Amino acid sequence: MTALKSVSAAWAHLLIATACLAYVLIVPWYLQGRTAPYDDAFITLRYAKHFAEGRGFVYNPGETTLGTTSPAYGLLVGVILKAIGSTDAVRVADWLSAVAIAIGAWLAFALVLRDFGPLGGIVTGLSTLVNPMLIATWGGEWLVAIAAIAGGMLALQRQRLVIAALVLTIAVIFRAEAAIGSGIFMVWMIARYRREALRPWGAALGAGVVWVLVLWAVTGHVLPATLAAKLAHGRSGLFGTVLGSAWSVIVAFTGAGLPMIPVALLAWHGALLAALSPGLWQCLLAWVVTHLVFYQALHMPIYHWYLTPLVYAITLMAGIGMEAVARYIRLLSPTVAGRLVATAVVWLLAAGALSAEWRAPYGWLQTRPHSGERFYNEVAQWLADKTPAEASVAYLEIGRIGYYSDRRIIDQMGLVTPEAIPHMPERNFAWVVYRFKPDYYLVHSGFTWAPAPTDEPWFARAYRPAATFRSPYFNNTLTAYQLQDASAIPPTRRVQVPQPNGTDVVGDIVAGMPQAQTFRATEDRLTAVATRLATWARKNQGVVRVRLEQVDPPKLVLASEFDMAEVVDNAWRSFRFSPVADSRDRTYRLTIDAPSASQGNAITLWYDPASTYENGQRFVAGRPAPGDWTLRLTYEDAPDAKHRD
Repeated sequence: MTALKSVSAAWAHLLIATACLAYVLIVPWYLQGRTAPYDDAFITLRYAKHFAEGRGFVYNPGETTLGTTSPAYGLLVGVILKAIGSTDAVRVADWLSAVAIAIGAWLAFALVLRDFGPLGGIVTGLSTLVNPMLIATWGGEWLVAIAAIAGGMLALQRQRLVIAALVLTIAVIFRAEAAIGSGIFMVWMIARYRREALRPWGAALGAGVVWVLVLWAVTGHVLPATLAAKLAHGRSGLFGTVLGSAWSVIVAFTGAGLPMIPVALLAWHGALLAALSPGLWQCLLAWVVTHLVFYQALHMPIYHWYLTPLVYAITLMAGIGMEAVARYIRLLSPTVAGRLVATAVVWLLAAGALSAEWRAPYGWLQTRPHSGERFYNEVAQWLADKTPAEASVAYLEIGRIGYYSDRRIIDQMGLVTPEAIPHMPERNFAWVVYRFKPDYYLVHSGFTWAPAPTDEPWFARAYRPAATFRSPYFNNTLTAYQLQDASAIPPTRRVQVPQPNGTDVVGDIVAGMPQAQTFRATEDRLTAVATRLATWARKNQGVVRVRLEQVDPPKLVLASEFDMAEVVDNAWRSFRFSPVADSRDRTYRLTIDAPSASQGNAITLWYDPASTYENGQRFVAGRPAPGDWTLRLTYEDAPDAKHRD
């Protein structure tokens, strides 16, 4: 029996080694020229490219902001580029990702093989290679960090304490949040080995100090600006949280359906067995739970790569579950023939689980770059070809566009433009336009949660549309506005977007059915209110009346009219008035009425039926109604006030 197990283990090693080697050789070759990394990974790759070009480890030359979550990954790519005399950071990232996934697969196989058995190890290793969520993080640093933590776990399994400590430290160097998992394993090391753990701990601390000194010498920083930016994104309330959205994200990236149910069931059973196995497996589960709780406690917005530890752990658990199922079936088959049949059934189950997982990554490989990525590549190429080399560009998603355009980027989300971070909780994504006056301002019609000031009176004087690109999604467009007159841009404005979400429309606004929305101003000198209107993609005719009233004490602030023919479909429309000096903490009611409109000749407006906005109420024909309009409030600084940077 021992000899049989040895033969099985030997064949298992050969199978996984062959699969990992094939993966490293084939996948990067297949992806050549396909710009496979996800968008945010291109931020780090631009740092690496500039480092290789001798422009320093910077995003925008001349600026020292550390706007990458993994300077170690960027420096690794940059050093490799220098060594091979290339500036193609994407190509290097392709190879690093393939190697990291292959190493992660081998380590997952070895971990499960040692403690549970060869079948579980094989399923785990192969499943790691084809895991759709892991390949979706292609080009990013989490793949390296995960492989390092798995390496540390294997070293601990084999009682190589110093190696374990150093490899776990490498994981933290590549991704700071990996400190949660590395820390749990290091604490377990102390609890298990006590004084023997002092030397490994010293090695880990020494490696950490060396890295901090290197980072300081190369970048002038110890910590990136990205954590502050992501926390500000979370405080904006615009993005789902990790625990609230994890399942929907996994489903979106795996195409989870009936074929994935066996994988999920195997993982649940494997997790139960791991929880009952003392030591490292309990540490692994504790890491995943703590990792998710950490993100949730900080109200961090969810990005699919944040789920990489969870997905890797699920893969390990599924392998453990598969090994357990094989043992159960063998126990129920006492005869030789029965065991042969049982073995065949088990392998069929394993093959079915792996084929279910393979579908999503196979589709991912076939569609690189997908239509949305090609769209951004097209925009970037236009910027590279049609704009001056010194031009500045402001946008919300800067990865591909920044990397391929090679223009100075002003980041509306604050990752590489930290001055914008304080304005994120107010959802004032247009603040950078007032502050930096970019040469080119990119506006995506689908990003209604970040309204652009294109409806402001000054905008048409300051900017002109230079190019428009058709998005592959939902008929949206991206317009590149070129700066014409910087003096037309007013000083920085205080803008709040208390209700940005428009998931539905209120229906035709017809005669006798006025629509109204109350809201509370949080600052003095309220000077504009905006909401998103829609035309049903038709040309409507007739007068629309707008009234803005202070509720208590009653006071008319604005009474105006416009023609429905002027409305731009699905765009924000701003209603401006003289600044209200004492608007802070006062409630206002905005009413829109169309006395001559009828069904088929009427505009509508966007609202969110499930809105959580607490400081207002929607009304239809004077009666309270569920949901809230989309709302944007603008405040004007006092004439003698200093503008906030």
